[in-house]
Amino acid sequence: MTAIEPGKFSDPETIQATICAGLDYIGEFVLRAEFQSLLNELYARPHGGRLAFVRDVILDDEQRAVRGIVTPDDLIIQRSTFADGRPTLFCVSKILPLAYPWHRVTMTFDSGADVIQTT
Repeated sequence: MTAIEPGKFSDPETIQATICAGLDYIGEFVLRAEFQSLLNELYARPHGGRLAFVRDVILDDEQRAVRGIVTPDDLIIQRSTFADGRPTLFCVSKILPLAYPWHRVTMTFDSGADVIQTT
């Protein structure tokens, strides 16, 4: 993949295809049974304990590895916040070098719902 030079925009078809492929890639990662189990572990905690779990487990490579989760080098798991105060806990992002001016796609995980997802 060749990165687009700053200031030089990708064509709309390339942008759309790259964004869709990036989201699909993140989706495949977070839908793995091991990651779903991690999410179940997160959402089983009361709201007040979720941020600590994100910090101590989800953001920790070793803790994820103990749970069978190896994050690909081209994905980033990090804390995220929004100015509008959404209850976001963390996100999984992928850099998109061919979709300039979009630099990344991100899937966020919020603390708002008490729904435990199962696979």
